[in-house]
Amino acid sequence: MRIYLIRHGRQNSPLCNVNVPLSDAGRRQAELLGERLKKESIDAVWSSDLIRARETADIINEKIRDREIDKRYLCVTLGRPRPPEGEVSCFLLKDEQKKQVSVYHRPVPGGKTAVTRYRTLETRGELSLLEVELLTGRTHQIRATMADLGCPLLGDGKYGNGAANRRYGETRQALYSYRLTFDFPTDAGLLEYLRGRSFQVDHVPFRDKYFG
Repeated sequence: MRIYLIRHGRQNSPLCNVNVPLSDAGRRQAELLGERLKKESIDAVWSSDLIRARETADIINEKIRDREIDKRYLCVTLGRPRPPEGEVSCFLLKDEQKKQVSVYHRPVPGGKTAVTRYRTLETRGELSLLEVELLTGRTHQIRATMADLGCPLLGDGKYGNGAANRRYGETRQALYSYRLTFDFPTDAGLLEYLRGRSFQVDHVPFRDKYFG
């Protein structure tokens, strides 16, 4: 019993001081007790991890809602946005059956405000590389907004240019969340250690391919 408890991290258990020869039945009961203690320890760890995961998710959702997390996207568009840098405000109405949104420039029933900032980083031929920031988080916001500007995302089969996508051999939209910054002007609880930190993906495949 003592060896089993030590092997499973229970060396401080009072049972470690018991040194009584065990019958086969007693030995089996001791093993079952050890397994039960081990399972209870694992369950306690899992429970603690789940609680921390829920707390972390709640904090992240709150920080996103309060705009304390800065998330930037890279995308490649067909065409050059005019102006090359700006902020676009519109209304997006979602069609649940088509799983698609329509852009309106006036309030419409069921429409949701969408605000998007963009900045052209580079242009080569008919392709432009943009950095995009969402001031609202709507379904297909970047894809629909850029298409409405006349500069659909390369590879976008829903809002884009099918002929151009086939010409470039692209079947997925060139859109990537590449930088995340944790501003956290207010307390962040479990995530306080991330305050002021920024994480960036340096090699985005479509940027390297078309603007490398």
